[in-house]
Amino acid sequence: MRLHRLSVHHHERFDAGRSPSGDLAINTNTTIHEAILRISSRHLPLLALAIAACAPSPPVNDGGDASDVTASDIRADSRTDTGVTTDTGVDPDTGVAMDTGVDPDTGVDPDTGVVVDSGVDPDTGVIPDTGIDTGVDTGVDTGVGPVCPAPSGAITLPMGMVMGTLSTMPAGFNSALSCSASAPNAVNERVYTLGVTTRTGVVLSTNNMATTFDTAVVVRRACNDVMTEVACSDDTAANNRAVVRAVLEPGMYSVIVDGFGTGGPFQLDSSTFTPAANATCASATALTAGMATTGSTMSGGTDVSPCLGTIGGQVFYSFSIPANSRVNFAVTATGMQNVRAFVTDSCSATRCAGSVTTSTMGTAVTVAGLNSTGAPRTVILAIASSSTTADGSFSITPSVSPLAANSSCSMPTALMVGGAASMGDTVGGGTSVAPCTFDASQLYYSVTVPANSVANVTLTHMGTQSVRARVLDSCTPMTCPLSTTSSTTGVVFPVTNSSAMPRTITIAVASSSTSTPGTFSIAHTSNTMLAMNSTCAAPQTLTVGAAAVSGNTALGGPSVSPCTDASQLFYSISVPANTRGTVTLTHTGTQSARARVLDSCTPTSCPLSTSSSTTGVAIPVENTTAAARTFTIAVASNSTLTASNFTIAYTSNTALAANASCSGAIAVAPGAMATVDTMTSRGTRPVACNTTVGDVLYYSVTVPADSSVSLTLTRTGTEQMRMRAVDSCSATTCLASAATTSTSPAVTARLSNGTPTARTFFVAVGSDSSTAAGTATLAASAVTPNSYLVTNAPTMCDDFSAMGVTPTVLMATGDDATSPIAMLPFSMSYFGMPVTHFSANTNGMAQLWPSAMGTASAEYINDAFPSTAVPNGVVAVNWDDLQIDTGANVRTAIFGTGMTRRFVIEWNNIRDRSVTGSSLRFQAKFFETTNVIEYHYCASSDPMNADLSGASSTIGLESVDGMNGVLYSFNAANAISLMQAVRFTPRM
Repeated sequence: MRLHRLSVHHHERFDAGRSPSGDLAINTNTTIHEAILRISSRHLPLLALAIAACAPSPPVNDGGDASDVTASDIRADSRTDTGVTTDTGVDPDTGVAMDTGVDPDTGVDPDTGVVVDSGVDPDTGVIPDTGIDTGVDTGVDTGVGPVCPAPSGAITLPMGMVMGTLSTMPAGFNSALSCSASAPNAVNERVYTLGVTTRTGVVLSTNNMATTFDTAVVVRRACNDVMTEVACSDDTAANNRAVVRAVLEPGMYSVIVDGFGTGGPFQLDSSTFTPAANATCASATALTAGMATTGSTMSGGTDVSPCLGTIGGQVFYSFSIPANSRVNFAVTATGMQNVRAFVTDSCSATRCAGSVTTSTMGTAVTVAGLNSTGAPRTVILAIASSSTTADGSFSITPSVSPLAANSSCSMPTALMVGGAASMGDTVGGGTSVAPCTFDASQLYYSVTVPANSVANVTLTHMGTQSVRARVLDSCTPMTCPLSTTSSTTGVVFPVTNSSAMPRTITIAVASSSTSTPGTFSIAHTSNTMLAMNSTCAAPQTLTVGAAAVSGNTALGGPSVSPCTDASQLFYSISVPANTRGTVTLTHTGTQSARARVLDSCTPTSCPLSTSSSTTGVAIPVENTTAAARTFTIAVASNSTLTASNFTIAYTSNTALAANASCSGAIAVAPGAMATVDTMTSRGTRPVACNTTVGDVLYYSVTVPADSSVSLTLTRTGTEQMRMRAVDSCSATTCLASAATTSTSPAVTARLSNGTPTARTFFVAVGSDSSTAAGTATLAASAVTPNSYLVTNAPTMCDDFSAMGVTPTVLMATGDDATSPIAMLPFSMSYFGMPVTHFSANTNGMAQLWPSAMGTASAEYINDAFPSTAVPNGVVAVNWDDLQIDTGANVRTAIFGTGMTRRFVIEWNNIRDRSVTGSSLRFQAKFFETTNVIEYHYCASSDPMNADLSGASSTIGLESVDGMNGVLYSFNAANAISLMQAVRFTPRM
């Protein structure tokens, strides 16, 4: 069996650690770390890319005959159905894609509004995350200041060249870069001075032929202050050339050359140009309607437009749009080089209002600016070459046209039920409502829907360009509603009113392209009464054993929050005490439906859903209480566009076993054994370990303080059996999952409790088949003491400066970085095994090694101990997702003499990535002769913050082979105290 750790980061590969052992190490302390949830909030977009790029053929999740616990097992056991439906227009059952309205020229996604052709340099493919440090003074004495090295020389203008070499040794100045897509690595930086006497356009570029590595170039007014950065250029390993183009005012500047990888020789070339008067946004040239203006990007300046990534020179224009009007900028390339035009609301705009690129010399393309207010409004037009190396010439002719009467959400055109279709052209549309700001210009319509009814609205595009409609609950919606995309024959979409009074609802119609307008017709064709059970408050009652009832989701009402399903119908069943009710859902057409079992009409989370089948799917509804309980079932179509016809029936009730629920778990004492028979009266798997197979029975094991207990699951029948561990009945993440196999009829798990109080853990045991039951025995070993005695002691942090000790800096910058494996100043015994070497990483943990051989880990997703998955030999002082910013470091020092020395590793002024402006200082102390290890927590920017006090970190020790471990704390707030240290005294 193998247990894998999932590790995906914003700039890392996807690696899985493997265990050679047949035993499973189960993590057993307070609340399980929600690694998947933390990835979702921090790295979800690139996680999706990493999985898509690296995933092999999909394995069978949690399979019964597999000998491994794979990454897919853990992911499957940890998944949560959020119920969020991405509005793609694709029918999930048929796979047929509706007309999405994606403009083949722009590649605009109709719901996200993401423009594929967004000005991202094809060399980098990345819009840089600026990652600028806020410069918050935490008050923590770091011991190391962000001191720049002496300049390596001066850059001469108007044309000059400097040469140098970057390397990783010795450790030196390495500053964060605002334009870098990843954190700087250990390559040292070179700094050059640049003096400018008059306003000058400057181009600085590393010579691609004379440079052997991936480079970055930065211009700052102050070398060590990223907030003074005026220009920055990063590139990729595929191209060693970085180009900075800027208009510099008189003064002295620092030019920093940085690199990635192992570094090497470089050549930095410089040249100047005379900047145009409108080379910066602040000096934009005013345009006049109907008058052509010519220009060139040759004299363009700094890239400031939010529409752009890495690009060449850029010039700026402004235009004052009259009230309730639209300006169309006709942009024509007058030379061979194409240009790009971008519209923004202001020089400080954070979003791109529109963009277009010329394709043929002499052929005009149009980009628009809108003003749907009652007063004039100024917009900015930026023009840049579509090449980073070649300049382009162009002409611009603005023209103004009035907006349509219904271009504002506050003045929609009313559609009458049964009346003639209204014709529209989005060229006369106004601005979209927030937060749908990625939509193109749009027109607004309103329909008045009777009480408890649904209005049927038909949308048809008249030309080749499709349009999309969004149903708004107000002109200031909290979220951007799902959209419906038009067709040439007309698509019907519902506008639902489930209230007891008539209601007027607004519909926004926009082109599905940001550059091509669309013509369309829209009509309020009919009204239909909603079903009686269209609201959660009035569900239709189902009786056990009665005939199935029919439903059509087209007559349903809105879903309950926080679910975002399409319109749905509601049903209720009353389940007897300690009973499982079974509901059968069958779709009778081609469109499937989904059902969610609600504990109330105001659930705190969106429950898991079950999709229908044409033969019927059984949905378990369990009542583990001592009294009858009523549940509500919401049924919606699996498509946002196509309704589903279905039948639903309450088919049967089955009495549950006493331990069919976690709350009724049967205790298994250390040294005792329980017999497991899942033939009848089984319960559902714990939500944290939910998969599509195997019902379970529950058992509990109480592990005394500072002790361990091993569990052995042995199948006694032919069916493979699985045990799943959680740390509480309300656990939201699975600790571990392991199954017997045809060749290994037994699996063993170690439950380790390193806390000063006894802990009870819960194990769900069941068959690994969705249809066949199984039998097994579950035996708990006798209690054994942990390898280390865990106690507390007063905090006594070593002050390197006050004690006259010069530390060795292992790392002075970086995220998810690790030091090389180095020799300890003295040998130690660690879990009874000699260790002679160590490594440390930026994420608050070190590793101990029996030799210099091994691969140090920079893993940032913390785990509980013990676990045979890499990393092993972990000394987790505060293992969390941490980062070294400017002024921080990881450093070591040796104190004492003779055989009473202590070796100290200090994480100095480290930032927790989940807490803005945070800083932490903590130490691991290793004592010669006694082999004692201590953790001391010296300083915190906010000791009361949960994340900074241990709510997302691991504190403990793990053996070199990962088979043994002592866990002091796992994701427990207030585990870290500035008043007391944690001492680990070996028992062997």
